[in-house]
Amino acid sequence: MKKKLELGYGNSDFEIRRYRYFKGINQPFTILYLSDLHFNRYSQSMLDKLLDMLHNETPGLILFGGDYLDCNAGYNYLYRLFCTAKSIAPTFAILGNHDRIWNTKSTMKSINASGIILLDNKEGHLTVNDLSININHPRAIKSSIVVTDETLKITCCHRPRNPSKFIYSSDLVFSGHLHGCQIVLWKHKKGMYPGRLFYRYNLEKYELDDMLYLVSKGLGDTLPIRYNCTRDVVLVHVY
Repeated sequence: MKKKLELGYGNSDFEIRRYRYFKGINQPFTILYLSDLHFNRYSQSMLDKLLDMLHNETPGLILFGGDYLDCNAGYNYLYRLFCTAKSIAPTFAILGNHDRIWNTKSTMKSINASGIILLDNKEGHLTVNDLSININHPRAIKSSIVVTDETLKITCCHRPRNPSKFIYSSDLVFSGHLHGCQIVLWKHKKGMYPGRLFYRYNLEKYELDDMLYLVSKGLGDTLPIRYNCTRDVVLVHVY
């Protein structure tokens, strides 16, 4: 891939990183994960491309990984995205570090008004194509619902954490936060550098036994500069 320098808020290109996860089900479906939107007044183009992607991919489950707004001017874009996602598939969200410090009221307003499910202190439970799914995150209070080996166990955590912590509790783990460190000079199986020198989990994928751990590079940045670090969403085909 040609290396690319991006400056400014007008950049809206992103890639769909596609993965497969075997669960032995008769009716396969996809899970879409979007993180680190950082919407602002310049996010119309990004919104348009995300809406087109949602309609084209029609996922069976949609997960949002936090850090939604950089300013209140991005509220309407976020609200429209949440509403569209909910109209397509069951939609769950967690909060990121930005959401707990800045623009908290606007973020919560968009979540509540759109009707998507916030996993702040609870787990999510649903069935997609006869497959039982449990969605967890580090802040969740454990429920009394029985989770079996047949259940698809998902963890969403905004900040990447040690994958070994999830090996017995999760099949799929999604996180974001690091943005790939925005500047990538070289890639290695251990991660993306030079960011990997400072953040151990500055990587895209980690596999441990039957667990698949995926880290999104995000869709927006507060400081709008990227080099060789393509924005992305993560799409997992469960089959």
